[in-house]
Amino acid sequence: FFFKQMTAYEILSGLVGSEMCIRDISLIESIGSDVIRNGKWALGSASVKMLLMKMLVKALVSSSNFEAVISTAKELLEEAPDSIYPHYALGTAFSKLGDNENAIYHCRRFLEIVPIKGDAKFKAENLATTQNNLAVCLKTLGFLDQAEGHFKEALELDTEFAAAYNNYGNLLNDKARLAEARECFVRAIEIKPEDHIAYWNLHSTSQNAAEAQSIIEACISKSPTDEIAVFTLAALRAFNGDPHGFNELLNYGFEDEPLVRSIAWIPVSYTHLRAHETREDRVCRVGVEKKKGGGG
Repeated sequence: FFFKQMTAYEILSGLVGSEMCIRDISLIESIGSDVIRNGKWALGSASVKMLLMKMLVKALVSSSNFEAVISTAKELLEEAPDSIYPHYALGTAFSKLGDNENAIYHCRRFLEIVPIKGDAKFKAENLATTQNNLAVCLKTLGFLDQAEGHFKEALELDTEFAAAYNNYGNLLNDKARLAEARECFVRAIEIKPEDHIAYWNLHSTSQNAAEAQSIIEACISKSPTDEIAVFTLAALRAFNGDPHGFNELLNYGFEDEPLVRSIAWIPVSYTHLRAHETREDRVCRVGVEKKKGGGG
């Protein structure tokens, strides 16, 4: 029943501190947002190029057309290959589109480049986010050891980075380092007590079904519409002899959901096996259940 959910930062949606780093905002607004949408600009002076780069980064916050952001950033990058702004924009946009290889390249370039004095603040304020985003892309491609190093860097830069704790916990869980993963999820909850995803991920480190059920109940209390958590809780209760919640899911039209169908198979299969077990099988099962403190 244990499934992991990705946090917002695992789909790379945040720009830490970027708003306060976009200077000359009135001039940027006078240029107009159609610059990003339509790719129209005049790269005549260094100051105009710099304003466009900063506006490009700001556009990432609300953009739904990341292909346009990428197109604009690539053209700006030709004009200023060592600017941190287009690399930041490309790293974020590519990651949102699931292009992990290109996202990794531009995140690394952002980290490598020594910015000019006026851009040092922007880089400093976005280092933790970039380290986290780079780690998520590496983890997705299976480079767990490299990803772990970047998660650690992100958390050294920002000790209150709840999403990075959550993501690092998932990586540790993948490495079967459950005690460390649990610490990360608990820390994420301490920082953001209302983050239901941290509770969900925490349940995967539970030592028994009762503990898992209790944590999932806490998860649902934070987000009652979290379908995976609701399905899983209903399944746990059904497996423990209370099918009411699971039957309600079936009655309300969720019977064709892949997860619900998978879960439904488990108690049905268990009942089928119990009905067809031999006397020797029953003696063996009852002995095991008594050792666990269960019934027969």
